[in-house]
Amino acid sequence: MKTKVFLSIECVLYLLFIGLDCFFPRMGEISMGIKYIGIILCFFYVLFLLSKEVDKIDALVVRVALFFTLFADTCLIWLGNWEAGVASFVLVQICYFYRLNKGRTKTILVNVILFGIIHFIVNISIVEVPMVLILVEFYGVCLVRNAWDVFFVSQNRMFRVGLVLFLLCDVCVALRNLSMFVPVTNGMVELAVSVASVLIWVFYLPSQVAIALSVVRENE
Repeated sequence: MKTKVFLSIECVLYLLFIGLDCFFPRMGEISMGIKYIGIILCFFYVLFLLSKEVDKIDALVVRVALFFTLFADTCLIWLGNWEAGVASFVLVQICYFYRLNKGRTKTILVNVILFGIIHFIVNISIVEVPMVLILVEFYGVCLVRNAWDVFFVSQNRMFRVGLVLFLLCDVCVALRNLSMFVPVTNGMVELAVSVASVLIWVFYLPSQVAIALSVVRENE
């Protein structure tokens, strides 16, 4: 019953902000407030409304991850603090990395190597690498690796859906911010950037709902 109510509210919020974004783009602040409420609900769902029969350690990891998700969104949406926001999302992916790879130290080494390669490429391409970009690099490595690992080391279907949607969301974020690094002059590219900006939350809120539901046992 609690899960049905949670999903019903999230569906209403989802349809509301999609409608506002598509037909009333000038109501951006109201739309963003609705999106933010959706993330708050995900956090409080895993904090208070989960069944007592769920795995306590697994639930704790997801609760911590969703807390940092909420904190990251607060920093990015309302405070404009990109460094703190991206750093918090790094902590989110570390939580999910732990959830997927308990005791598998080899994957840590692979992540470090991948980050080193990407950072080297970025470092020789840009004279001064800002801290936020370093955090984005590490976050990207962790997210892609988690989205890959979830298909091989986890049987949790909702967690798979959540991480894949999370990845799609951040692909859209990367496209939206493309103009910061590459001049966007082509009409088709501009259209892709505009569509990506709309799709960010189309993927993001469902990803967090799926991750919240991934703690619930599939037979419940």
